[in-house]
Amino acid sequence: MFSGQLPSYHGTHRNSKSFKKSRNESLAGALSAEGYRTGGFSANPWLCSDLRFDTGFDHFESLSGVPPFSDEDTAPDTPIENLYSTEGIQNVLSWAFNGNPVKRFANGFWKRYLDTGPGVKRINKSILEWINEREEEKMFVFANYMDVHDPHYISRFRRSDIDLPSQSTRFDPTKSPFRAVFSKRVDFMSEPDEPERARRLYDRAIRRVDEGLRDFFNELENTIDLEDSLIVILGDHGECLGEGDYWGHGTYLHEKLIRIPLFISPPGGSQPFNGDRPISILDVVEYINEVTNSSMESEAADAPHAPSNRAIFAETVAPRPNMKERSLLKGFETVIQDGEKLTRNRTTGESKLTNVDNGKRRSENSREHLKTLLDDQWMGVDTESETDQDDMISEERRSRLEDLGYL
Repeated sequence: MFSGQLPSYHGTHRNSKSFKKSRNESLAGALSAEGYRTGGFSANPWLCSDLRFDTGFDHFESLSGVPPFSDEDTAPDTPIENLYSTEGIQNVLSWAFNGNPVKRFANGFWKRYLDTGPGVKRINKSILEWINEREEEKMFVFANYMDVHDPHYISRFRRSDIDLPSQSTRFDPTKSPFRAVFSKRVDFMSEPDEPERARRLYDRAIRRVDEGLRDFFNELENTIDLEDSLIVILGDHGECLGEGDYWGHGTYLHEKLIRIPLFISPPGGSQPFNGDRPISILDVVEYINEVTNSSMESEAADAPHAPSNRAIFAETVAPRPNMKERSLLKGFETVIQDGEKLTRNRTTGESKLTNVDNGKRRSENSREHLKTLLDDQWMGVDTESETDQDDMISEERRSRLEDLGYL
């Protein structure tokens, strides 16, 4: 989205996490050059200034949870793996008594057991405050919500909570400061103990974000003219909830992972987005460029008016670190054309041909043609670029990434 390129081309992926493009090569930078004030708001610990995702933005906020005592440190600079060693305990005690020990221990407990990151309301508040300060200017706003991402929490004692659509699936410190202690954590790294309950938790999280976006736009229309605005809402990926015995996301290119929600409302007088065909996020970037007259180049040139049989590509680079199948070190690549999808394992070279609508295996007539498209797409492209240094990520951010299952 930020570069208009696939991961192997722009160089940012599982093995190399920092944003590699210059300001002029980024979407935000190109829009800034066209006179837009650009603001980024991210609840995703990967999309942060540490890793240069603020490139091109005039204003960028890496949002995090709010500790009980904001006037004190949240946690000591001690890696979690060393926390219970003699040296680690000494460091924690030294840190605690270097300030207010009661406040620091409370913050440390919150960080270790209660923090689940900022929710949709917190991000909305930050965005609206920023917009209200510059309502007469042209603006580009990017927001990354994480409410639907696991882990989620369910009551250990009340089984009926899955039937309450208005109840948050994520910990809200303003309602129950000990919810995470008295709740059970549910994530999708592997099949949960109660699969159907986990699916309903996921659905409820989606409804919560939908409600948050509804409230956000209801308030935003009091500040700016939404009819004269380009609005794009999309998911960055889907989630497997048992389909094909898969749970979670991050490595495979299952249809449930690459088929994502997309809503586009063009400003008045603009060419509508052509969604009556398979499309890629690259197409969305190209459409933004077209509507805003941005000069940033995209791999999907002329994509909004491309023929319906144009090939769509997707890829993953390396597995999630906690995956059991560590042999899948190079990830997968896929191509979709005319309703057929060929997915290839980059480690073994094995490929699978399926129908994108029903997931069933197809005849082998198209395999060689689609294989040639894959070969041409990534010919001469390095899909195993150098890994970033670990010290680029702060300990606080590392803790949040571990909580989300990324480390």
